[in-house]
Amino acid sequence: MSASHTKLTAAETKKLLHNQATDLHNKQRYLEAAIRYEALSPWESSDWELLYNYALCLQDLGESEKAQKMYTKVIALRPKFPDAFNNLGNLHQNLQEYDSAESAYIRALKIDPTHRQATYNLGLVLQRLNRMVDSINPLKCAVAQEPKNEGAWEALFNAQVNSKDFAAAIDTFSAWHAANPRFGAQQILAGILAARHSANATLEAELLLAIAANAFADVNDAPNATGGGPSELLGLIQYFNLPLPALLQSYQAYANAISSGRRKQGLQLPRRTASGSDKRLRIGYVSPDFRGHVMGRLMLNVIANHDKAQFQIYLFGLNDPKFNDDVTQQFVEQVEALVNIHGATTLEAAKLIADCDLDLLIDLAGHTAGARPALYAHKPARVIATHLGYHGCVGLPEVDYKITDAYCDTEESAKGQIEALLPIDGCVFPFVPNTAESIAPTHTRKQLGLEGKFVFATFVNLIKLSPECLQAWKQILTAVPNSVLAFSFIREGDQASVERILEAVGIAKSQVVFIPATKDAAELRARYQLVDAALDTFPYAGGDTTLAALDMNIPVVTLCGDRHAQRTGHSILSNLGITETIAKSATDFVGIAHKLGTDKAWCTKISAKIKAAKLTSPMCDIKKHVA
Repeated sequence: MSASHTKLTAAETKKLLHNQATDLHNKQRYLEAAIRYEALSPWESSDWELLYNYALCLQDLGESEKAQKMYTKVIALRPKFPDAFNNLGNLHQNLQEYDSAESAYIRALKIDPTHRQATYNLGLVLQRLNRMVDSINPLKCAVAQEPKNEGAWEALFNAQVNSKDFAAAIDTFSAWHAANPRFGAQQILAGILAARHSANATLEAELLLAIAANAFADVNDAPNATGGGPSELLGLIQYFNLPLPALLQSYQAYANAISSGRRKQGLQLPRRTASGSDKRLRIGYVSPDFRGHVMGRLMLNVIANHDKAQFQIYLFGLNDPKFNDDVTQQFVEQVEALVNIHGATTLEAAKLIADCDLDLLIDLAGHTAGARPALYAHKPARVIATHLGYHGCVGLPEVDYKITDAYCDTEESAKGQIEALLPIDGCVFPFVPNTAESIAPTHTRKQLGLEGKFVFATFVNLIKLSPECLQAWKQILTAVPNSVLAFSFIREGDQASVERILEAVGIAKSQVVFIPATKDAAELRARYQLVDAALDTFPYAGGDTTLAALDMNIPVVTLCGDRHAQRTGHSILSNLGITETIAKSATDFVGIAHKLGTDKAWCTKISAKIKAAKLTSPMCDIKKHVA
């Protein structure tokens, strides 16, 4: 029996190919789908639906130029089709053509003002253009249209924070959590800021439980569309009293996601062997702060004192080069090369570092703003260590050591970390006294209404104001007659935030003073002439703020805890030999502050002891610190 053959008409063949292409596209078999679309001669077609589907396929294949031309044809055939403009905007945004993306989204919204994707995408691209205030309205519309859109809520929250409208950001977080009660990693990140800016101890307790329940379960190797991401969350949780097992669990989840992703991609760089006639050790430092910044000024002294006969020094800048300054030039004069890796992908950055054939690579950023810790998963140097800049660990098995000291880290604190401890002799913080006593502060105590007051300096970032710390400060103000807390902010909006925070915990405005600040390093030191003692924060203790106070001979009260972030003040004071103001509990902390504020002779004695210690302490000898 012979088989019967029915010949398909041209229209039927076209429909079959179109259906096959659509089916393959839906199955994410993009290359096979593209072959079917090509068979339909899309460049000559006037079928807008075929052209649109083919454009989507090309976009998924990464064929941006072809996809852009195809969307242009679709728009010419159907100029009132908002989806084409929205997808064209996405294509421009992926190519970092943000102005063109904005125009495409606006055209989509002119056709359909309720278009959900275009509304959300417009908010995102405005943030890419650093127009945070402009992004707020479209993002408000986006969350109203799609209350379950976590990305839109997060982008709105970040826009309000970056616009210094913390009151609005707090309200946004409350609405976000009401619409999406699950505490995911990004909501926790926002919640930390919201809790600290509203002095909400109940919210902090909820967040601690959520972090301990593994907030990193769905972590991936990328920040979200508006910044942040798992690395920023790892940075911020150090400000919480998170139990060491929960802290370790968070690092391990991060390590598993980042490192396993690198291994799956086959991107791990091979270990190399030293070669060449130059036998000097090759050391690299990675930081976003090789410039006029606290970390930059701190490390410039360290870099400058390396023995150039023994070491070749390379610097890898994570910051946008437009922020480089005269301090950057001073770094350049001290090293073999400063390589900026700001615009590079994670793999490209790792390869740029690997090209320098380093024996040791030292991270100076951890999980702080501007850090790129994921690049270490490529193992771009023979040995990698993390050092200053962040009070925790990186949390990757590819990072071999954490450079620390015997006071900052103990066997107990190591239980909350991944890297092996590498203690140095003395203090992990370099201390180069550059006392600004000869520089007069820009204001006087009389001008600020501080005559007859005992002034406790609290020159800190607001994220450090934990509920426990605020309660201790409140008790101190109650116990010490005529005492005030002195804050000093450079960032706009911080004063209004701290006033709201202090009011929430019951600290009266009459007990608070704001000392104007500038970005000049010497003037920032000089303002300590206006205070009598400094109160450290906990559970995240100070580093440079403590050194700055001691540089001006100001007694510092610190609370020693169980991990590095809680022990930096303990380390600095212990290495300097000033142990009288180290507290073991919050009650002890209040008691020491009370004695400083009510026993003038003892306060003066501590100040004199600090001044004398700086003349003889090994921690003030930068050459010994570097050696």
